Amino acid sequence: MNLLYHELLVQLSTMPDQVTLRHDVDSMQDLAQCPIMAIVEKELGLKSTFFFLPFVSETWPDFRYIRNFVAQEQSVGIHIDAGPYMPSGEGLLGYIKVGMRQLGLVGCRCSGHGSLNNHKYGYSYEIWDHYDPYVNKGLGYKGKKYSLSTFSLVGDLSMLSDYSFYLGDSMGEWHYHTPQMEVPVPYEGNLPITKHPTEVIKQCQQRHRHIQVLIHPGYSL
Repeated sequence: MNLLYHELLVQLSTMPDQVTLRHDVDSMQDLAQCPIMAIVEKELGLKSTFFFLPFVSETWPDFRYIRNFVAQEQSVGIHIDAGPYMPSGEGLLGYIKVGMRQLGLVGCRCSGHGSLNNHKYGYSYEIWDHYDPYVNKGLGYKGKKYSLSTFSLVGDLSMLSDYSFYLGDSMGEWHYHTPQMEVPVPYEGNLPITKHPTEVIKQCQQRHRHIQVLIHPGYSL
């Protein structure tokens, strides 16, 4: 694990009541780093959730072993890629139900995976019937809606209604935004309070704000 990511985890461990930590496992590189990430976080007293992509994760070498190992240390959930089923939303019922069965999950949380269709027709969290466009900015998804309870899901961490701020390393670049911002903005350039992810966390800690942090394990190399 590189120095920046270790520093971030240490910093987050000093404010456990103000942070929700999430890991989207999008690649074999992410998968390979999951055990290390889980162990470091446990040693620091951090709680997190690792979200695995259905129909993709199962093809990766040692997936079952790593998933089971991570589940002993932290929580696990399903990483939903709704993009292929947009704009109509038809087919999502089978995709999610079969995906959860293949991943061996029940009563877990989920997170949305970003894809081209997601950024064209709507974000993944817009498929839920309780989605509120006044709380989380959306793209106006018009397709079929679903209930979390239909899939025995207990929440979607992609929805930021419970968090004042979001910090994530999607595509290998750190981004910071609030739920109401129309477009996530990179931390370089147009944020007056900081130019570094550790400073974002520090500002949230000082202001007693809740922050959701997304870390892709593969970028921690």
